[in-house]
Amino acid sequence: MRIAIVGVWLLLTGCAAQSALVTGAQRGELASLRPALEARLRAGTLGRREAREIARVTLERELAQARGEEALRRVLESESCVHDAAKALRARSHGKDAAAAEALVVLYEAGEISRGTALDHADDPDSAFRRVAVRALDQPGDHERRIGFFTHSDGALRIMALRAAMVAGDSREIEALRERARLDPEPDARSNAIRALALLDDPPDDLAAFLGDLARTADDATQGDIAVAWALSPVFEKGGREALVGLLSSDKTKPEQRAQAALLVLRTRPETGLGALGESVLLQILAGDAQAARLLVLRSAPARPKVLEAVRTIVKQEGKTELGIAAAEAQLRAGALVPAAEREAAKARLFTIAGTDGGLGSHARAALARQGDRRVQAWLERDLQARDPVRKLMAARSLAALEAAGRAAPLLADAEPSVRTRAACVLLAAPR
Repeated sequence: MRIAIVGVWLLLTGCAAQSALVTGAQRGELASLRPALEARLRAGTLGRREAREIARVTLERELAQARGEEALRRVLESESCVHDAAKALRARSHGKDAAAAEALVVLYEAGEISRGTALDHADDPDSAFRRVAVRALDQPGDHERRIGFFTHSDGALRIMALRAAMVAGDSREIEALRERARLDPEPDARSNAIRALALLDDPPDDLAAFLGDLARTADDATQGDIAVAWALSPVFEKGGREALVGLLSSDKTKPEQRAQAALLVLRTRPETGLGALGESVLLQILAGDAQAARLLVLRSAPARPKVLEAVRTIVKQEGKTELGIAAAEAQLRAGALVPAAEREAAKARLFTIAGTDGGLGSHARAALARQGDRRVQAWLERDLQARDPVRKLMAARSLAALEAAGRAAPLLADAEPSVRTRAACVLLAAPR
C-alpha cells in the first residue's frame, strides 16, 4: 500500500518515471519510436505534455550528437525556439567548435545568458568564441572597445560590434558607422551599420540623403534596410518621407522593392499622406505581371476596400494557382470586410485545392489551417509521411496553427536530423 501511495504521489507531482517514448527519444531509437508514436496517436493517449517532453529530449540529443557543419546547422535550426531550447543550447555551448560558439551568440541575443558570461570569452584564442564577447559590448561605457572592432580584420567580429552598436545607440559613433555603411565589404556589416544609424535617438540631419546615396548601388537586402530606416522617426521627418515618395514613385525601382516599401508605409505611416501612394502602388502591382511581387502583396495585403477589390479580381482570374490560393486566403483574413458569401466561396475553393496532391494542395491546406479550418487536419497528418522535408514541416506548422502540434510528433523520429530538429522546435514553440 505504501508503495502504491508513493507512486500516486510522484505521478501527481510530476516526478514519476519518464515514459518509454521519452526514453526511446533520448536513446535515438528511431526505428521503434515512430511506430510507437503513431500507435499512441491513433489510440488518443499521447498528451500534449508528453509530446513536448519527447520534443525536448529529441532537441537535446540532436544538439549533443551532431558534429562539424551538421552541429552548426542544428544550432541555427534551434534558434526559432531558443527559449525552450536554452538548456540544450547551453550544454552545446560548452564545446570547442563553431556550433558551440554560435550557441553562445544565439543565447546572448535571446537573453538566456548574462553579459558577464558573454564577456568571459573576450580573451578566447578562437575568434569564433570572441564574437559573443564583442556582441556584449552594447553598453554606453563600452564605446572605446566597441568602436575598435568596427575596423577589425575579422569580418565576423565587425558584424558583432556593429550589432552591438544598434543596441548601444551612441551618437559618438556616427562617423564610424557612416564609414562602415559605405565601405565595409561584408553585407551584414553594412546592414548593421545602417540600422545602428537609424536607431540613434538623434540621428544626423542628412542621414536620409546619405542613405539615398547608398541606395543607388546597394543590393536588394540593403535597400530594404534603407527603406525601413527612412520610415523611422526622426529620420522620416528629416527627409525620409521624401525619400520614400521617390522610391515608391520611381519606375526604376524593382517591383518587389516597391511592394515592400508600399506595405511598409501602409503599416507604419498610413496617416501621413503616404498611405494613398502606398495603396496606389499595391494596386499597380496586383494588376501587373510581376508574380513574386504580386504574391508578396497578397500574403500581406492590408484590408483596404480598393485592395480587396483587386484581390477579388485575382481570385476570379487565377483559380487553382499559387496566386489564386494567396488571394483566397487574403479574402478570409479580411473577415467582415469581405461579404460572407465571398468568404465561403473562397474557403470552398481552397478546400477543393487542399484535397489534391502536390505543392498547390500543400499551400491550400496551410492557408486553411491558418484560418483554423480543422477539416484539413487528416490531410496534414498524411503529409507527415511525405518524402519532401519542406512539405512535412509545412504540415507540422499547420498542425500547430490548428493547436494540434502534438499530432506532428512522428516527425521527431524522422530519418532526417534537420526535420527532427525543426519539428521539435514546432512542438516546443506551440501554445501549451
